[in-house]
Amino acid sequence: MIYIACPYTDPKPHIRTERARIAGYYGHTLAQEGIFFFSPLTHGHYIDVNWPITNPDYWIKWCKKFVPICHTLHILDIEGREDSKGVSREIEWFRQAEKPIHLIECNYWEYAEISLSSKCESDVVFRTLGSPT
Repeated sequence: MIYIACPYTDPKPHIRTERARIAGYYGHTLAQEGIFFFSPLTHGHYIDVNWPITNPDYWIKWCKKFVPICHTLHILDIEGREDSKGVSREIEWFRQAEKPIHLIECNYWEYAEISLSSKCESDVVFRTLGSPT
């Protein structure tokens, strides 16, 4: 199972929504290939929008429970990734577990320009973090 990491927190609700849509679309592309995935944003965004859980420790503990059952981490390379505390935490968890970490690049994954009707297969680049490109 692949764990999908992506920045989420932002003061602007439309940015959080677009980030959740990006993670959801990437999960969709994996599912279309028969690959199982876990995406905290895909699951948690709907709850956050409708019934916010104000204790961030809940989400941290919940996400960490999926690390043992996921075999690799895919980080979506979108704006905010390098400053995301959540993504940094997820990277640390997977490093501690000695599991592969991949940075996923897609040339249209800018949250202001996403088009969910676009196909991405040929645009996705898998790059292992820490390895030369």
